[in-house]
Amino acid sequence: MKKKPWLISLVLGILLSLCPVAAMTPEEAAQQTESDHIYVIDDDTGQVLFDKNGLYKIYPASMTKLMTALLAVENLGDLNQNVTITGQMLAGLYEANASVVGWSAGTTVSVRSLLYGTLLPSGADAVHAIAYTMCGGIDAFVERMNAKAAELGMSSTHFTNPTGLHDPDHYTTCADFARLMSACHRNPVLHDVMTTPVYTDEAGYTMRSTAYTAMDTYSVEIPGYDGGKTGYTNPAGHCLASYLTINGMNLIVITAHAMTPYTDIAHVRDTAFVGTWMSDEYSRRQLLTGEQCVQTVTLKGMFSEDTVEVLANAPIYLDQRNDAQITWSTDIPDTLHVRVKDRTVNGTITVYADGTPVATQAVQITVPREPNFFVRFLMRIRGLFVKEED
Repeated sequence: MKKKPWLISLVLGILLSLCPVAAMTPEEAAQQTESDHIYVIDDDTGQVLFDKNGLYKIYPASMTKLMTALLAVENLGDLNQNVTITGQMLAGLYEANASVVGWSAGTTVSVRSLLYGTLLPSGADAVHAIAYTMCGGIDAFVERMNAKAAELGMSSTHFTNPTGLHDPDHYTTCADFARLMSACHRNPVLHDVMTTPVYTDEAGYTMRSTAYTAMDTYSVEIPGYDGGKTGYTNPAGHCLASYLTINGMNLIVITAHAMTPYTDIAHVRDTAFVGTWMSDEYSRRQLLTGEQCVQTVTLKGMFSEDTVEVLANAPIYLDQRNDAQITWSTDIPDTLHVRVKDRTVNGTITVYADGTPVATQAVQITVPREPNFFVRFLMRIRGLFVKEED
């Protein structure tokens, strides 16, 4: 009997929603995913929370169009500007079997509609219209793509076209692509586009998001989904760049090279699985509060003794497992000796999660001088013969 990929995806999606995925280590969670490359990073803290071959080369397929859209919104300032689709913009797309919005030559749409056409149905006709409108041609636009990649710090990325059609010299990494996804999500225009399921342009063309359509069709829910872009070619497999907001965490999730049939949605399932696992296991936690006492230091004088508190100078928030035990230590001695003059002692608070260092913070305390004049005089005399402690 012939297998039905849509039915398999539906069953797996239902099982995913019913089965707990908590208590897994990242390594165990990685074994449950079908994508060969997955990378999860917190967009606020920079913490890498999940890394399955995230630094290895991948083909981004239509995820490439995020770069096309970012350049368009940054350089074509008037979103209401009209653009007329030309035969030159459409040349070769049908022969290459590229996905398109379906505009014909002579159709006039706005730059805003080009953005929706690029990111929702993954239209190569919208992409070429952007390239020709902005740079007059594909080659000049690709130069701008690579320059922007360098600007974003995508050091392991090289683009050869604005659509993501396969070329062995068109590559990136999941870690690099997370930088691009961050830039796109932080742009309010692109955020609005990526989080729109359906859009109808001025010419009456209705565009549907490939990501939302896949989730709806196969009843797979991605926790906290806040926009993204799919991709697929035979060499690239299924890919998905997405943004998830979970338990106070703003997560960028890149999945790539899920080598399942074209009609399958392994990239969506993997993102949903990772999102569910993160939702059950992790949250943004306050590890230290501002002015929290982390140590009490004894101040010893010649004939007296006092104490001073070491206080955190700012709160520390990081993503951590919900059951992680948070502790801290400082490198300031528990006992310090007062001297003839006031002095400042600098130190570092180190915060640990289950014994592993996760954050540091510079702190300082003031050790006041010996308050008694007569004692200070004796200390000066003593200092002529004995080196002062600490």
